[in-house]
Amino acid sequence: MKGRRLKKVVRVFYVLLILACLVITCGTLLLGAGFYLSSPLNLPQKADAIIALGGDSGTRVPRALELFKEGHAHNVLVIRPVNRKTRQQEFIRLGALQENIFFDTVSKSTYEEAVNSLKLMQERGWKHVLVVTDPPHIRRADWTWRQVLKNTGLTYTLVATTPAWWDAEHWWRNRTSRAFVLSELKKLVYYVVAYGTGLAGR
Repeated sequence: MKGRRLKKVVRVFYVLLILACLVITCGTLLLGAGFYLSSPLNLPQKADAIIALGGDSGTRVPRALELFKEGHAHNVLVIRPVNRKTRQQEFIRLGALQENIFFDTVSKSTYEEAVNSLKLMQERGWKHVLVVTDPPHIRRADWTWRQVLKNTGLTYTLVATTPAWWDAEHWWRNRTSRAFVLSELKKLVYYVVAYGTGLAGR
């Protein structure tokens, strides 16, 4: 009897140990989600166009304006602009020509943004573009653009905004970043199923 009881105690101990390891592992991965989602980080370079992705919370277009002012590209594409006329005037004030400012008002997802941007790149002869988005969206955007542009010979560089609410190390402390990260984690699962987007990094 004592031997059986001891074996049960040992089994329970190992089960609890395994569960503890799983909890610690999952917790560690979750805590590191901010760094994972905001990678790969890239420095802006010379390009044919600057693309500000939709869903702007107030940082994407300003970052695109900065990149334009710094001379990284002459063409601009703004996706789902909050105010099309205002955005156009902002770029024109910085020296952009009206014919070099484009808008996408139909894309409703990151995948559609990449697909429709690809069409415009091919129509306009753009070989390389700067894609502007918020830090926790970088990972999913990178996977999506890599898949959509695969075998086209066209390239992109993802450029992150610098919102005041973002802290990759302590993402859970801010309501905005917390909601963004949790939403992105769920969307990653959906993208794997819907678009076959791989989980491996570059």
